[in-house]
Amino acid sequence: MSINIQTISNKSEFTNYFSQPITFPQRTMIAMPKANLQLPVFVNPEIKYPNISFANKDDVCLNITIDGINNDITWNDLYEAHQQIEGIENITGMTFEDYMTDYTFLPNGQLIFLQGANILTKASFNDILSVANT
Repeated sequence: MSINIQTISNKSEFTNYFSQPITFPQRTMIAMPKANLQLPVFVNPEIKYPNISFANKDDVCLNITIDGINNDITWNDLYEAHQQIEGIENITGMTFEDYMTDYTFLPNGQLIFLQGANILTKASFNDILSVANT
């Protein structure tokens, strides 16, 4: 499969950029013939939840012990914690089952979304876990 892309150039500032982010499939080879550009290419693995049905939403997925205090965290706790965090992408329209099958985490950094004038980040699993553990 080939993808032909073009960049937008600002010749007065000598900058080149893509108008939209590009996500390449795993193990993709990238070639830039005749490109007089320095483009950063980085790899971001994704982590997904296992497929958890709505009937199993109250099953314990994690047990956290801090200073001898145990706290069980269910799959639903993670889902609800994600909805409580402000300043991240909006998942309020996602059902529990959609969230468990479609949502991905990026463990190696934060991804920033621009939505109109708002700047949103993709939640990290640590952020969600810290809210779910309270």
